[in-house]
Amino acid sequence: MRKFITLVFCLLFAANLFAQNLANYTWDIAELHFSAPQGLQVTEKSDTKLALSNQNFSVVLEGVDNPSPGDDLKLYLVSLAKGYGLKQVSEADVTSVDLSGVVGLYVEGALDNRNILGVELLIDGDTGDSFTARLTYHPGGEKTATAVLQSFYIHRQ
Repeated sequence: MRKFITLVFCLLFAANLFAQNLANYTWDIAELHFSAPQGLQVTEKSDTKLALSNQNFSVVLEGVDNPSPGDDLKLYLVSLAKGYGLKQVSEADVTSVDLSGVVGLYVEGALDNRNILGVELLIDGDTGDSFTARLTYHPGGEKTATAVLQSFYIHRQ
């Protein structure tokens, strides 16, 4: 019965990705895997940053300083988000994201009159390395943004 439920879950997840025209991407340096809209073009790739975009959606992954032990992760994320341009954001706006092997916290808000910015703090559960994922999209792209932010995982070989 468990195998059946797992199979159904995997099929539903795959169908959801296919329905939203998502493709699999990897940032090799961090061994960070995720799904994002098909056809995104790499605009920057380095040891500390991976940026992908098209006219409607962008994903920027970037290494950030690891929070100190005892730091309030919500405050840390809010500080990062404000640095990326979100003006009206607070701890109350932060939600946690259940990810495999990664601690995830997410906050979003209006970046300007046309774009929404979502910032996700990702912390590797094994190494403690920290990254941000910044998603910029137009209103109406919320389902795709949600699928992207829920797709992050680290896979080591």
